[in-house]
Amino acid sequence: MNGRKSALADLAEWMLLAVLVGILDYATGPFISLTLFYLVPVAGAAWFAGQRAGFLVAVTAAAAAVTSDMLVQTPVTGGTFLWNSLSRLVLLSIAAAVVSRLRAERDRLERLDSQRSHSLALLDRGLAEPARQILELVEHWNGGINELRTMLRPRAETIAFLARDFAEIVRLQRGQIPLHRSEIDLVALVEELRAERKGALQFLTPTEPVRIYADRARMRQGLDALLALVGRTDEGSLSLARQANAAEVVISANDVRQPGERTDEDPEKVALTVELARQLFAPQGGTLDVSHNPLTRSLRVTARFPLA
Repeated sequence: MNGRKSALADLAEWMLLAVLVGILDYATGPFISLTLFYLVPVAGAAWFAGQRAGFLVAVTAAAAAVTSDMLVQTPVTGGTFLWNSLSRLVLLSIAAAVVSRLRAERDRLERLDSQRSHSLALLDRGLAEPARQILELVEHWNGGINELRTMLRPRAETIAFLARDFAEIVRLQRGQIPLHRSEIDLVALVEELRAERKGALQFLTPTEPVRIYADRARMRQGLDALLALVGRTDEGSLSLARQANAAEVVISANDVRQPGERTDEDPEKVALTVELARQLFAPQGGTLDVSHNPLTRSLRVTARFPLA
């Protein structure tokens, strides 16, 4: 309601300005054209209040100009007077349409730029963690080459998915990612993630399989991204449980700060990671709820997936 009143007040101000130009037009006499000045309130209303407001102010400005011409008893009369008045109205209306279109185009470009920046941030967030893991494996691996290949493969697949094409991220945001869904055991997937991680994170899983119908690579990518929030040394847990009609994965931690990481970067990092995971889960029927307390630095993520 307040917004509507504000819009009407703004429109009234632009219309009043058009009337004031008409008064000035009357004061200057019939031999000085102030059409350029009439464009000011029309363009201002169209830019700040939209095309409809611009048209209303254009009509007001045209009416003010006609009234001014009639009061000063301009020598132009009859058909010529009517033609001049209609031409002025058409000119002001075109100006309103053009200015409002320019404003709409500027707003569209700003939204595209914001979306592009956000998509790049998502891309960076998705690539950073698997790339870091690959570097750590290459630098500190002491096992056999076959085991190293096994450890590197899922991380390389994640990077390939995100880096293959920037349009893939746009499709991800629109829910248009290609899915290869099949029946998978969520317990086995969580155990695979457990084997790849070290630190104080505790994994609590049932002994029997918990089967869901999902794209295993996308599911793994989303869960791995969420686990990256907890870090490698923070105290936390991942629990998997079978509910009435859904599998529930709960990831919790008391401190989500990475060593040497600035505190003011945490909220953005958490938000980007959660959005990436949510967009990976949503096309597969999954949901994601997050509770993040920036004061206590506690984090609780709850993901639910329909059972197969």
